[in-house]
Amino acid sequence: AQGKDHFLFRLNKVIDWDQFTPGLLAAYKGKARVGESPYHPLILFKMLLLAYLLGISERAVEEQCRWYIPARLFVGLGLYDAVPDHATLTLFKQRMQKHDGISGFKAIFDGIIKQAMEKGVRFGSVQIVDSVHTVANVNNDKDRERHDDGKPSADPDATVVHKGRRSVVRPNGTVEQRELMHLGYKTHVSQDAETGIVTSIKPTT
Repeated sequence: AQGKDHFLFRLNKVIDWDQFTPGLLAAYKGKARVGESPYHPLILFKMLLLAYLLGISERAVEEQCRWYIPARLFVGLGLYDAVPDHATLTLFKQRMQKHDGISGFKAIFDGIIKQAMEKGVRFGSVQIVDSVHTVANVNNDKDRERHDDGKPSADPDATVVHKGRRSVVRPNGTVEQRELMHLGYKTHVSQDAETGIVTSIKPTT
């Protein structure tokens, strides 16, 4: 769809995004009233949301907002405004997680769903539930070094996930079986079968 029928344009119109600003400001030291002028927290949050909606990385969403006009307008950037880089997005997300944990994101997520229902979006009676493995934001090599030194993991809530085995060709040409493991979580997602809207997300160890 193009113009006013574009999904991102309609999403901007349906949801009152400004009501989430006070909660997002908590991710800034001094609530953005001290230090250098930061990016508006809604810009950063909507970039993270866009990355989730498109299933892309923070680095990729930076490029989307740099070159794709609907994405740029959705997050609140003008045509010539500088785009926050992926490192800024990661830092903002970490600050939110440190301040409110998952509850901060959940409160905004629930607020979006509530507004959608108040604006006339109706959900069907069938919910599709699926579980996926989510990799923790941890450098595995450095985390093993921390473990060998008797230090806790960089993400102590994550657990080791075993993903089976695969054949790996070594530099000398020989083939060996290597077990696939990573630190992570299991994320349970429910989706409305009629509208395709995700209605709940619950990560567990």
